[in-house]
Amino acid sequence: MSTTALLTMSLRVTDGDMNDDSTPPVFVVQKTVAGITAYEHKRRVVNNTTVTLWSSTAAGEALGDFDLAVLWVETGSLEVELTCNDGDAAEAIFTVTVTADCPLVLGDDASRYNTGALTGSADVIDLIRAKNGAATDVVVHLWLAT
Repeated sequence: MSTTALLTMSLRVTDGDMNDDSTPPVFVVQKTVAGITAYEHKRRVVNNTTVTLWSSTAAGEALGDFDLAVLWVETGSLEVELTCNDGDAAEAIFTVTVTADCPLVLGDDASRYNTGALTGSADVIDLIRAKNGAATDVVVHLWLAT
């Protein structure tokens, strides 16, 4: 049995610029992935800790790669670390902060290491970690599909 995922995001601009029908413009992005295998990680990240949310090489991991990733937190915020070419001397690490009500969405796992001016060696994101620097616990969801 195959599953279809449809991710729809919208942005409503209320700065006074209006469309012809006097409504604020809406930007809608859709990505459909058909025939997927999906997996969701839900985890409580204890205060002042760093945890691995997903690793392409971890024993027992449901998915070894992804074509769509969506990560969100229920409250608060987390620093999310995306690693390309994990464990290699030339690994590339990119860190962003994800806050509640504003998910991080990746269209696939393509990435580069040894970069410079957007060049470098093509590879994939193979490790996703989260750091909670707050004094309270944070619940994080990571939904992966391939």
